This record gives sequence, structure tokens and C-alpha cells, in this order.
Amino acid sequence: MPSLLKVPLPVKEPIAPFRGLLDYYEFNSFFSYRTLARSFPLFNGFESNHFGAIKAAYRKQAPYLESCQLNKPKQLEWFTSKLPLTSDSVVLDLNCGTGIVSRSIRNKVKEVKGTDISRHLLSFARTKAADNVDFHHCEASELPFEDNTFDVVFSRLSFNHFSHRGEVMDELRRVCKPGGHIALMERVLPDDIDQEAAVKMEFLEDIKDPSHVAFMTPTEMNALFKENSIEATTKETTVCHQSLDEFMSQHQLNAVDYEAFTQFIYANMVAPDPTHHQTTGYYPHIVNDAVYITHHFAMIGGPNPQEKPAPKSANEQKQRKE
Repeated sequence: MPSLLKVPLPVKEPIAPFRGLLDYYEFNSFFSYRTLARSFPLFNGFESNHFGAIKAAYRKQAPYLESCQLNKPKQLEWFTSKLPLTSDSVVLDLNCGTGIVSRSIRNKVKEVKGTDISRHLLSFARTKAADNVDFHHCEASELPFEDNTFDVVFSRLSFNHFSHRGEVMDELRRVCKPGGHIALMERVLPDDIDQEAAVKMEFLEDIKDPSHVAFMTPTEMNALFKENSIEATTKETTVCHQSLDEFMSQHQLNAVDYEAFTQFIYANMVAPDPTHHQTTGYYPHIVNDAVYITHHFAMIGGPNPQEKPAPKSANEQKQRKE
């Protein structure tokens, strides 16, 4: 668990002579990154630590993310087929990870810009980039793009890592053209999930991935759009089944955390009734003698309102451009 007591120094990009030291500081003191987000004044130590946790958690995951069940062509198509993409579209893929979604739509659009906070994932993404796909290292609430740049902006599987979702939505609305399309796809808690199972799922996700903040439900995603004056024209849900072995190998847990996580899953299989207090929200089951879990996904999309969010202060705008 990262320390919450260490306050980051006011530097925006890390400078370190050795990659090992950089990895260490990303996960432990995180003085290598700060946020300019208004929700975290004075380079808030907790949030900067969280950004470090994200970068550290994903530093070795690129190959696993590329090949995992959640990124199979069928899963990508389920999402991208619902986006209003045309040959003239300029598209933003927020928190693009390995760039797999950007690459999957590149032949359908004019240009794709992918952003991510993880330099490790972006390094991998750049090894596979196409002529009309470009990647940028930045934080989601501080995008290096002018107002009204994109016809379509989307984020897939990233909002569960944000504790400042409102500011990220403001930034998506800022860079999206009025009347352009904004879409989100997330792993979610089903609306009808048992409260105890929801709490346990959040707990287990934190064990598996220290960069996780909180899941949303489909209802909460709809509320997020309403709060930002976006009328949802697309609301879809689906499920994806993934083997427990693949799910666990992606995050390379230590032996203690691996044992703790899998014991909860096995207990859930033995006593799936909520009255036994062992439901986890992962809905484990057996397929061909292998343990599988179930992911619930929700997608929401709609047109960007004509009225833009309140502009940032002149000082904040200057800092973003630096």
C-alpha cells in the first residue's frame, strides 16, 4: 500500500538516471508526478500517490492487456460499433493503455489521439502505432489539446481509476466539439447486486489492483452524464467471462495477496447464496474444469452540449500548456 504521508515535489515530469529508481519512486514516494486538478490543491499528496500507483501497477501489464479476454476483437467491436465514427472523424481515446482500441478503429476514421498516464503502456502502444494514430503522455484532467478538437471522445475501462471524475468529464467536454459524441465503457457493479457483495468486490479489486478507486453502477454512469448535461442516446450492458488464471496472472500478485483473493473466489463457489456472506460480485463458475469469473460492462454515450464547462483560471490554463 503506498504511503499517504509523503508529499510530492512540484515537478511535472520524472527525471531519474536509472529506470529501477524511477519505478521505485513511482510506487513509493511518487514525487515524480503532480496533478494540477482543482480537486487536489497544493499538489495533494494522496492523489499524486494514486497517480504513482496507477503508473506502477501497469508498468508490466501491456502484453497481458493486449491478449486478455477483455480485449478480444468481439469485445472491442461491441463497444466501437456503437460509436458514430466516420472517415472524417478526429477521435480521442482517453487512457488508451496499449492503444488496442485506437488501432481497431484507425481504418474507420481520419485521426486518433490516444492519451495515458502510464509511460510503460504508451511505450508499448508506440511500437504498434499506425500513421493516423498518435499517443500523448498526460493526465486525464489536463489534456494537451485545444478546445473543440475532437468529433468523438471516449474512455474505455478507465473511470474506475478516477477519484476526480467530474474534472475529467469537464476536460472531455472541453476538447470535444459542440454536438460531438462522448462515450464511456466501464466494468460496473450490476444495479441489483447485493450490497455486501459489492463491498467485498471493491475490497478484492483493491487487493488485485492498487490503482482501483471505485466501481460505478449503470445508474451511476447515467447520473454522471446527467450531471454534465449530456443526454444519453446510447445505454448498453453486457457480460464477459474470463478465466481466473488469466485474470490473476495479469496483475502478478505476491503469494499472500494471490492466496487471499483466490480463497474468496473459491468460497463464493462453495456457498454462492448471499445468506452465507461469501458472495464476491465476481460470479465465479466452472467451464471445462476451469474457474471463470464474470465481468459486467456498461456503455453510455451522447452528444456534447453546446455550452462548455466553466473555463479554468488563466493560471491553470498556463500550467496545462507548460
